[in-house]
Amino acid sequence: GHAKHAFLHRGAHIYMNSWQSIDFSETINAYFSAKLLDRDLNLNLPPVILQENSKDQVWSAVSKFGGDDQLKLPLGKTAVSFAQFDNHYDDESFKKYSKDFNVFKKDLFENKANEAVIDLELPSELTINGSIELEIRLKLNDSKGLLSAQILDFGPKKRLEDKARVKD
Repeated sequence: GHAKHAFLHRGAHIYMNSWQSIDFSETINAYFSAKLLDRDLNLNLPPVILQENSKDQVWSAVSKFGGDDQLKLPLGKTAVSFAQFDNHYDDESFKKYSKDFNVFKKDLFENKANEAVIDLELPSELTINGSIELEIRLKLNDSKGLLSAQILDFGPKKRLEDKARVKD
């Protein structure tokens, strides 16, 4: 069998050939050639190549995607004040937000949408390697609802934007 590799980028769709720091076309051509010709792959790449989200064109090698360690943060103890939270949108706003998450996200970040925020103090600096699971129980007094959960890093670090753009 052939080794498997993943290129993980952050944010919206990007053109892989625009990566200046990795020759993606050359890499993919090598994979296809090895597969089609039933040859060993002669690339020395890590199993996972992860885009850094604080600097342009910077990638790091990760031995595998998904860690063995888990950290559980109980939200229930922090969110006692959310035992009852009234967060009702009129029909027009609900339809607008349901139709396009980005409209909801924009309004949420501009404090134009209702929100409940839970700030968790982490015991130390963490690198997330794998999926994040959120277990939550909700009780609605309606037949429909919107729920958005995000992990945000508050601090002095500059991050790349959500949408890829061409640099001058």
